[in-house]
Amino acid sequence: SGKWKYRVYVGGNFRNESILNTSRIDADGVTYSRPVNFSGSANSIYSGTGLNHTFEMKNQKLTVDLNVFGNFRSEPFIINEQQGIAINKSIGTNISFNYNLNDILDFSPRYYVYYNHNTYDKVDYQDVNYFNHTLSGEFTIHLPWDMEFQNDLNYQYQPNTIPGFRSSNMMWNAALNK
Repeated sequence: SGKWKYRVYVGGNFRNESILNTSRIDADGVTYSRPVNFSGSANSIYSGTGLNHTFEMKNQKLTVDLNVFGNFRSEPFIINEQQGIAINKSIGTNISFNYNLNDILDFSPRYYVYYNHNTYDKVDYQDVNYFNHTLSGEFTIHLPWDMEFQNDLNYQYQPNTIPGFRSSNMMWNAALNK
């Protein structure tokens, strides 16, 4: 077994002039957008930390990876000639595993969850808060003749959807590669 690996990151963007897409929504719900130069600040700050460890056994490896992150973003917007500022705060975590058996089989499940809190300044819009969940996995079998059979499965669940929209979706991709 190897050592635990740690990581920490912090970053951000600060700008006083932006190009925004202004939007206008007509009575039928059709949205019209056009880019405009905008003088106003748009800021974002993001940070996170994580740790990783690989356990090695005879002909097998198991890697565990855990991450925690947070973001803050403030951006101007224009909708129906109303100027406002969208403020987004989010926090989340993910955990993933990778199991390798004798370089023949790889299995990598992941779970990801984050919480978003959105508020608006200078306009009378309702705050929006929601969780997003993603469960995914990759399964690969390495075959003779330099071939491999890959499967990717991705399931997303967003509980705050409006009526008429699905709150979850699943996507499966499979391939035979040489």
